[in-house]
Amino acid sequence: MTLKNGWTKMEFHINNLCCQLQAAEWRNKMMVKKIGKLSVAWMMVFTMALTLAGCGSAENTGEDNDRASVTEQNEDNRQQGNDSESDTSPQSAGNGSGKILVAYFSHSGNTKRIAEDIKEKTGADIFEIKTVDPYSDDYNTVLDEAKKEQKDNARPELSEAVENMEQYETVIIGFPIWWGDMPMAVYSFLDTYDLSRKNVLTFCTHGGSGLCGTDSNVQKEEKDAKVADGLAISDSSLDEAGEDIDNWLRDNNVGK
Repeated sequence: MTLKNGWTKMEFHINNLCCQLQAAEWRNKMMVKKIGKLSVAWMMVFTMALTLAGCGSAENTGEDNDRASVTEQNEDNRQQGNDSESDTSPQSAGNGSGKILVAYFSHSGNTKRIAEDIKEKTGADIFEIKTVDPYSDDYNTVLDEAKKEQKDNARPELSEAVENMEQYETVIIGFPIWWGDMPMAVYSFLDTYDLSRKNVLTFCTHGGSGLCGTDSNVQKEEKDAKVADGLAISDSSLDEAGEDIDNWLRDNNVGK
């Protein structure tokens, strides 16, 4: 039997079967492609999940390391702070024994008065710091002299010397506050004597300024000395200074 297109019935069925086979093959290829795409997609998802998990783990590890580093650093800082505090904390100057010297500079007599009181309370030797060229007795003139000496960083020559400074374990230095600092004659005294390993206490008389950091200035001049916190006594409270002096000496373990 011949069909309209010239094909026999057998040829028609064979052709139809080939078309069906080709269609099936095409569908299989498309299915493979889809499966491949899905597989790739799933692989990408899986890979991203692993990556995120790894990143999360790495971030956590980094965070833990940071925390550990901060903790260690804080502990180091606390240790350094403790070391620093133990190095810089106020210390008592004396041990209750050993010879004591009270060295003072006085112009109006106020500092001399306190120095003599400390001498009586401690049994110390006493030494007055005097300059070869005396300061003026006029108040305004001596202020000008003191200001010029400070500006020039002068070291006025001292007229007297301490005999055998080595014998003293504790040196107590007193002075008035002139222009926010010690008189330059006291700097001359510090330049003259090596107070290394000695216990050093400072006291000042003042009109309202306080110590002005002069105990720290003494420490800078005598780097190897043990300089304790100073005592400031205002000119208006000289009569009531006895208890403050007693407490100061006791706190520094200095006295009879």
